This record gives sequence, C-alpha cells and structure tokens, in this order.
Amino acid sequence: MRKRKGNYSKKLLPALTNNFVGLNIQKHRRNQNIKQETLAKAIGVSRISLSNYENNIWPVPLDILLLAANVLHIGADLLLEDVPPPEEFVK
Repeated sequence: MRKRKGNYSKKLLPALTNNFVGLNIQKHRRNQNIKQETLAKAIGVSRISLSNYENNIWPVPLDILLLAANVLHIGADLLLEDVPPPEEFVK
C-alpha cells in the first residue's frame, strides 16, 4: 500500500473536478459493501479525505482515482462514467 506524503500528487497530477467521479467511487464502494474506512486505508488516505472526494468537496486526484479503481477491482473507465469530455475536446 502506497502512502501519500503531503500534497505532491496534487502538484504533479491533475485532479478531476467533475462531480461524477466522487459519486462513482461512492457507488462502486457501496455496491461492494466496502466501508469508507476500509477503502480509505487501502488507497492511503484518511476516511475524511475519501468522504470529501465522494461528496465533491475536493476534486479527485488522478492517482486516487487509479488506486480506487484498482482496490475496487474495476476499470478506471467505470469511475469516469457520465463525465463529459473537457471543453477543449468538444468543438
């Protein structure tokens, strides 16, 4: 299990600001009957941090999305469902 140190990932990796990402993490976590505390520990964040991601208080960093997908045994594409493409790709 990888522990995050400080805010390095927020500086190096983009965060996904669309509110569907956190809701999708929550949906898949609940569908698998995994507690917030269990998933948070597995991806190396606090339960409060995971709650903030799931409730769209904080944007989900890309590394957290990938770790969550791995722990939930799903593809990252499932966590990106219903997320519209960035505006620069919609022309």
